[in-house]
Amino acid sequence: MPPIIINMVKKYPNELGRKLLHIGSVFFCLGLIQIFNPGGVAFIIAVATLSTFLADTLGYLDYFKNVKRVSYGHYFMAFGIVVTLILYAMHKSDPALIFAFLALGVCDPLAVFGRPIYNRLSELSHFHWVRKLTYKGKTVTGSLIFFVSALALGILTILFSHSNIDILRLIKLTIAAILLTAIEFWSIWGIDNLTLPVGAFGLYLWVIN
Repeated sequence: MPPIIINMVKKYPNELGRKLLHIGSVFFCLGLIQIFNPGGVAFIIAVATLSTFLADTLGYLDYFKNVKRVSYGHYFMAFGIVVTLILYAMHKSDPALIFAFLALGVCDPLAVFGRPIYNRLSELSHFHWVRKLTYKGKTVTGSLIFFVSALALGILTILFSHSNIDILRLIKLTIAAILLTAIEFWSIWGIDNLTLPVGAFGLYLWVIN
């Protein structure tokens, strides 16, 4: 296992579990859509959210409190998925739905690896200015990882949906990746779990039209 992951797990023993739960929840919901209609999945998520709220109120989720940034991201994620499913029911765009879930379930968790890179760079005299590029515990290196992954996954989504990528679409996709990166960077309390999938869905429709 890479040292940066080992150090992160040692410092925040529950962070890995939270990230795995984050990723697993997103792709679990994506799999449910293949079985149920969007309305059925939204109902399941609503029940799960209520159960999570009750468990949190009763103190059963304290295990996930020892993380880098305590937030309400698990609730915002549920709302984000439900709203995205509503948009999917309205526009019937499978690629847009996949890109929205990839932004939430892949790009967002990947950004966490920007922290150890940031810590390493901030120790170097030539990169001391990097210390100023943070916001609410989020780093510019994490945002760079998010941007690159969002752009790459956007290109792959378009290609696998049998669409063509021309210069205009590439420019629009780059703009979309920048906007999603800004949403992730400046979000607080985990609200990006709501704004990312909804924003990614809408931006993807804009890119391909």
